[in-house]
Amino acid sequence: MSQIQVTTYKTQEGLLHPKDRELLGDAVDLDVLHTLDDPQNADESDLVVELIDLYVADASSKMAAIQKAVRGAEWLLLKRVAHNLEGSSATLGAKQMAVLCRDLQCLDSAPPIERSRTLLSRLEVEFRRVLIAFAAERERRVA
Repeated sequence: MSQIQVTTYKTQEGLLHPKDRELLGDAVDLDVLHTLDDPQNADESDLVVELIDLYVADASSKMAAIQKAVRGAEWLLLKRVAHNLEGSSATLGAKQMAVLCRDLQCLDSAPPIERSRTLLSRLEVEFRRVLIAFAAERERRVA
């Protein structure tokens, strides 16, 4: 499995230094992204960069919907949105993100609020890791 190699990367929170690489770990399986590579001409955009951009925008809105669903105990909404986010995450190699979404989908129709909050917290942490990993891969491709 490929892992993103980051020397220093600027995030919204500041710079990601080499000692922080382990925070990314296997947030994104780059082998999955590489299967999506499409040979392109010099004047064409990179398909993977476009997919990353679409994912980040879509996943951000889905994360907000998941947070709202957990806060409001809207379990059907939670399952529907988690299902959608699971699929797009798996497609782009964010495997742990997909697993956590699947865990949210498997909660009972009236899950204990504490369990759903715990899963949400884990999903939020993983989402930050995925965003950093995708940003680093995007930066590498457009450089």
